[in-house]
This record gives sequence, structure tokens and C-alpha cells, in this order.
Amino acid sequence: MNLIKKLLTMVAALFILSTCTSFNSNIPLGYNYNTERTVENLPRDSFLFVMVEEYYEHCYSSALNDEKECVVFKNTGIFSGSAFVVYNTPNGSLVVTADHICQTSSPSMKQKMTLTTLNGKTYRAKILERDSKRQNDVCMVYAKSLKKPPVKLALSEPKPGAKLFNIAAPAGIFNINMVPILEGRYNGLSFTGSAIYSIPAAGGSSGSMVLNYNFELVGLIHSLHVRFPTVTVGPSYVVLSKFVREGIKKHSNL
Repeated sequence: MNLIKKLLTMVAALFILSTCTSFNSNIPLGYNYNTERTVENLPRDSFLFVMVEEYYEHCYSSALNDEKECVVFKNTGIFSGSAFVVYNTPNGSLVVTADHICQTSSPSMKQKMTLTTLNGKTYRAKILERDSKRQNDVCMVYAKSLKKPPVKLALSEPKPGAKLFNIAAPAGIFNINMVPILEGRYNGLSFTGSAIYSIPAAGGSSGSMVLNYNFELVGLIHSLHVRFPTVTVGPSYVVLSKFVREGIKKHSNL
């Protein structure tokens, strides 16, 4: 009798194991179902690679006539950064990046800012709004004729410890249909009110988007800790969301 009970128990156990195996048979080993099934929703097309070239323009009146003539002296200072679309206007798009990208190295210098999409098309950018506070460091520009899907703004700030995604071009690493996608955590606010992330970054990451689990905008990276470069800094969610909303409201008809 005891032998029959043992056999029935073994059969029941085998049945449970077989049903579990059958249920998961279509999911590859090591497959993160909850993340990978939504990877196509990553706003890669919203990313823009930024190139800035500085120059000095000297203008003077000709001795032969009253016409004004200008000579342009190009600076060797060419640098890159990251940016992203936040709104499509009737004739172009509003784009957000870091403010120090919008700032020239000296008041006498001018700059030419170029935005490149993931499919390789380039657009000139015009500066609209700036927040130059060190802890905020955010800038809004306008690109005429640019039409790419805007990043969706999250309704709330992330909680400390939340997993985040970052789409950026650190060290200028970018090519057609290729842009680095990084991960990290939200750590909270610094004593100055800046958002602190544990997301790897380098020069070129400035102005890049920080996304929550739903791939919604919660932050922006503008700098990194010199002694520990995997700790990165950006404006708080409250500051960034207010800046984006006010900029859209003011320039939505461009």
C-alpha cells in the first residue's frame, strides 16, 4: 500500500514539473521577458548627436563703400554632445540638451550647432531657452524641418534605487543606426538639488536623456564625478519637467 502511495506521489510530482516546463518552453534561458518584450519602445529615434563648432566673426566697413564686410575665423574647438526631441512644432522640433553645449567658450565667440539623427540626416539648431545654473545646466533649441518622435515626459520623479536607461554618445561614440544604450540607478538628490545617477558617462554624454522603466523622460545627464565617473549628475526631475513644459508652451507654434 505504501509503495502505491509513493508511486502516485512521484507521478503527481512529474506531472507538475512537466506542466511548468511546457509553460516556459517558449522563453529562452536568461531571457528577461518584462524588459525585452518592450525594447522596440526605446525612443532611439528621439536621440540626436550634437556637434558644435565655434568661430569668431570680425566685421568692418569697407573704405571703398559703406557696405559691411565680415571675416570668419574658425576655432579649433569642436566638441560633441547628446540631445533629444521633446516636441514637434508645425515646422520643426523642440530639442533639449545640456546648457554648457549652448554656451560659447568666450563672449566674443559664436557657434554653429548641428544635430544628426539616427538615420544620418543633419539639421541646424537655434538656441531658444537656457538655464545656466550649475545644478540645472539645461538648454532648449529649435531645429527647423526636423521631425522625429518626441520623448514622453514621465508624470512623476523616479524613486531612489529605481532602474533607469540612458541613450547617449559618450566619447562621441555614434554612427548611423547605432547609439549606446546604458543602464543605472537613480540615487536621489545632492545637497545642491541635482539628481544623482549611477550611470556610466564620458564627454559626449552631456545632454543625454535619462528614462524610467516605461522609457519616459525623468532626467538628463550634464556632468560626471571627476573621481568616480560612474556617478553622474543632472537637473532634478522637477526642474527638468518644468523647463520642458514651459519651453513647449512658449515655442509650440514655431
